[in-house]
Amino acid sequence: MINDYLNRDLSKSTITIGHLCWKIDEKYDLVKLLLDNNHTISIANSDEQIIVNRYFGHMILYILDLNCNNSRRILQIANEKNLLSAPYRWLLLSNSSDQLQDFTTYNIYPDSNIVICEKTEETEFIFTEIYRYSRSRTELITRQFANWTEQNSLGNFKPRILSQERRDLNDTLLSVCIVILDNDTINHLEDFRFKHIDSISKVSYIFSMHLLEYMNARSSIITVDTWGYDSNSGMVGYLVRGEAEIGGTSLFITQERLDLIHYAGMTTPTKVRFVFRRPPLSYESNIFTLPFTRPLWICSFCFVMLAIVLLYYTVYWEWQYPDLEISETALKADFMEVVMLAVGALSQQGTTHEPRSGAGKIIMIFTFVALMFLYVSYSANIVALLQSSATNIKTLEDLLESRLTLGCHDTPYNRHFMSTATESTRKAIYERKLAPPGQKAHFMDLVEGVRGIRQGFFAFHMEVGPGYKLISDTFLESEKCGLQEINFLTVVDTYLSIPKESSYKEIIRIGLRKIMESGIQSRVIQKIYTEKPKCHIAGELDEVFAWKELDFAWPSPQVKEKALESKEYIPSNNLPLGLDRWNDKLFVTVPRWKAGVATSLAYIPLNSTDKSPQLIPYPSWEANAIPPADNTGEKTKEDSIVSVFRIRVDACDRLWVMDTGLADILGAPRQITKPALLVFDLKTDKLLKRYEFKPTDLKEDSFFANVIVDVTKNTCDDAYAYIPDLGGYGIVVFSLRENNSWRIQHNFFHFDPLAGDYNVGGVNFQWTDGVFGLALSNMQPDGYRTMYFHALSSTKEFAVSTAILRNSTIATDPLTYHQYKLLGDRGTNTQAAASYIDEKTGVLFLTQVNKNAVACWNPTKPLTPENLALVAQDEKALIFPNDLTIDREGQLWVLSDKMPTFIYKSLNPQDVNYRILKLKISDAITKTPCA
Repeated sequence: MINDYLNRDLSKSTITIGHLCWKIDEKYDLVKLLLDNNHTISIANSDEQIIVNRYFGHMILYILDLNCNNSRRILQIANEKNLLSAPYRWLLLSNSSDQLQDFTTYNIYPDSNIVICEKTEETEFIFTEIYRYSRSRTELITRQFANWTEQNSLGNFKPRILSQERRDLNDTLLSVCIVILDNDTINHLEDFRFKHIDSISKVSYIFSMHLLEYMNARSSIITVDTWGYDSNSGMVGYLVRGEAEIGGTSLFITQERLDLIHYAGMTTPTKVRFVFRRPPLSYESNIFTLPFTRPLWICSFCFVMLAIVLLYYTVYWEWQYPDLEISETALKADFMEVVMLAVGALSQQGTTHEPRSGAGKIIMIFTFVALMFLYVSYSANIVALLQSSATNIKTLEDLLESRLTLGCHDTPYNRHFMSTATESTRKAIYERKLAPPGQKAHFMDLVEGVRGIRQGFFAFHMEVGPGYKLISDTFLESEKCGLQEINFLTVVDTYLSIPKESSYKEIIRIGLRKIMESGIQSRVIQKIYTEKPKCHIAGELDEVFAWKELDFAWPSPQVKEKALESKEYIPSNNLPLGLDRWNDKLFVTVPRWKAGVATSLAYIPLNSTDKSPQLIPYPSWEANAIPPADNTGEKTKEDSIVSVFRIRVDACDRLWVMDTGLADILGAPRQITKPALLVFDLKTDKLLKRYEFKPTDLKEDSFFANVIVDVTKNTCDDAYAYIPDLGGYGIVVFSLRENNSWRIQHNFFHFDPLAGDYNVGGVNFQWTDGVFGLALSNMQPDGYRTMYFHALSSTKEFAVSTAILRNSTIATDPLTYHQYKLLGDRGTNTQAAASYIDEKTGVLFLTQVNKNAVACWNPTKPLTPENLALVAQDEKALIFPNDLTIDREGQLWVLSDKMPTFIYKSLNPQDVNYRILKLKISDAITKTPCA
């Protein structure tokens, strides 16, 4: 029976140690049988002798007969020496199952390989494995896994894999120790917020929770503020003392820790490096010597000297012949005179003297021409070099000798590894640049360090994942170019750790491997760590128009003066917001945020040569006039326009105007007319349609500030307009053919509470605006388009087919909920006030109000921060890019207006406050992921 068990469940190279109280002949038979089957066996001579071999422990099997008088004593000794756990194995021979109760106090845990072979009949034995879940649980787990009979031996029994069979810990409580450097991190371990703070702790914690789920265990969290570098400190101390079963924050492998803890598996690709923006070439090198190579400098010098010598001898010869005409401009046969002429030629200054002979003149001409080309080449190279960055800082030695200031993220591991560095260069970096004698050490928080990188001439040692998150959020697009890394630490990536003699070692190792193979590891890393920002050089926007304050084309100076006196026109209260182009007209909207708005819809002739042109009311002054605040009885005309935010020119040469009907929004609001949709014929400037919204289209907080039109040249009478309700979180659909509208509700139309914070132009504010930005794709094969949409206070993008929207029955059916799709997240601070799809390229363009920029995304690619590229960014000209449009010539038009300052503070009338800019689409997307 014993021989069959060894052959089936254990390696044939087993070293068997028997503690048996059998007769001599019985022991002899057992030894002979095992030796014949290539097993090594020894019989203990002493009752309390337990042979221990740490190097070959995985090959040792102890056989103990529980019926022997000394068996309990042997088990106690084995328990004290920790021999009941892996890698040692035990086969216990018993005649009664009652003996199992004695094992509830022994240290037999999931890694213990203890098998009790119970004799039930003369020729039948039952094999039972026993273990406990943890130290805190005394119940004994038993499982019968094989029967032996003389006829069938062990039957179909297969070798056991304990790490798989025992991974279910039945809700056992395990202590997990994690490192927390920021107190608030404990509240955001799993919500992926503030990803740049304690990133490694958050990634490791999520892995630990998945690992516990794999093991069917619960966690008791212990928090510390350092990883620990000896047996008494931090997380390492908890593991060494056995107070924690899992080190829940991964840590670097060091020689000191190898003897204290066990590294279970690599979890996070933690890269800690010096990061800096490459300084200008002129900061590190003498650029005046760089335009030419050394051989070229030598050749140029030789040429100049040759020219001087030839010219000198030619002039000298001239003065030897008195028959040559002598004039006041004749070059004298003086060597210094010739040298000064060469210097004049070299500096392109010319000379008032010249040789008299033809030979001398030829030499002088060749000298001037050659030196002119040298001068031009040198100057061109100097200009190019002034715009270049240094590339000579590539190693730690270069960094040490450079003029860059160094700083280091203030973390326990940085302080430890920096201060204990022994390699000469690393030690010099710490002593000379990070902690110079007599000065405060350059340890700082991550935000301060990244700010230093942005300012330049500063290298910051940090964990690059969290650092790049801050860089992506705070740097201008152009500032992300030229980032360089240099590695300082000589350690491998971090590992999750467990106690040296952990009973869950193999289960945890396999669990971590499964987490990696299942894709959970890569997903969590992608969610928390940010890759190095790609350098997408933003395009140059052409500023077409700019105003300090808006003015209008008044019928006469007297009318303007009267409007100023009556405060019907207050220049500082007129803020442009929306725009669109038709032929040579650029339409601009001026919502009635405050009192004193002259006209709410106007246009600018594109042939205007004025940089700050007057706006011409559309379709007329009369149509834009509103009743005075004290005259409520005056009725408006059919084509009256009260307050317009956005407009849209369609393919049928019509202008669609969304009029809120609300005046003096920020002051004493007046609902002069119902919200209405107006359609004008741009060829005749006549009103074609006015449609007032039905009561069922409106909510108490409804606010309609945008409109897009779904139409082609062949379907002008079957147009659809989609109007987002950013206050009531819905979309109203209008059918021109049916002269009807219907309202659609969906959860995706609401704002994101985590994306409602804005910082624009020095103004911090919070908005709860819902669905606002809408954009239509090209026509799809099914005859419908895809509508891309997002809330203003959101960084996510959604989509739905217009086939759903255009059918009033289907659109309002709750069963269509899942037809709306989440496309992805654009990333932090990517709130967009407007969006537009270019018909030719299919690229979606969005304003980026929190970044003073315009971005693009190609819908054929997944929507990720990496695939969102900034095509233009300007901290001055693009403060709050409010609207954008694309004309039929493939030009992107953008309007910026500093609206947060206008609303919450006041604009400076001496500054340029409003701008309209443009950029070619082809230039905008070149060399970006949008192309």
